[in-house]
Amino acid sequence: NETDKECKSLAKQLSFAWSYVRDPAATCAPRFHLCSYEGKAKEALGRKGAEGWQAHRHEAHFTEVFRERRADLVYLSPDAEEVLEELRPGALYVIGGIVDKTVQPGVSRDVASTLAIPCLRLPIKEHIPRKSQGRGHVLNVNTVAHVLMRFSEMGEWGAAIRAALSTEAPGRFKEKEQRPTDG
Repeated sequence: NETDKECKSLAKQLSFAWSYVRDPAATCAPRFHLCSYEGKAKEALGRKGAEGWQAHRHEAHFTEVFRERRADLVYLSPDAEEVLEELRPGALYVIGGIVDKTVQPGVSRDVASTLAIPCLRLPIKEHIPRKSQGRGHVLNVNTVAHVLMRFSEMGEWGAAIRAALSTEAPGRFKEKEQRPTDG
């Protein structure tokens, strides 16, 4: 179960993600579903104004909510072996919402495996040099949502990732400036 601190962190991330969805400048507006919307998570999201969001709220787990569309589910995890290459029309992309400040590898991938849902990762490794990745290719929920929206608008992963990360984490994935060498 989530701690109050984890729920507060997730609520903050989801409020940022919601701000991208409702941005009038956004050229794509994905449907926003909040699943397992109960208990501490619901309370934390309520403090962020989630009741006023034009989002679908479900108390049930996403596997129950989308039981009839299970074949369309794709779980996004930084630990997945396979890369998300394109956004499929009709696919339901699950951004786990696992708040893991210590970044324990494999948690979201294991959830997807246990649920027998295809698991893919954003192509961060392929488009951002390792030396510029900071904590690696692990992103917050809001950043993943932003990257997906930017890709939907731009159609190219490298540009979408750089555009989203320049807003989300300026400097974190910034290309290192080359310093002139003496000689």
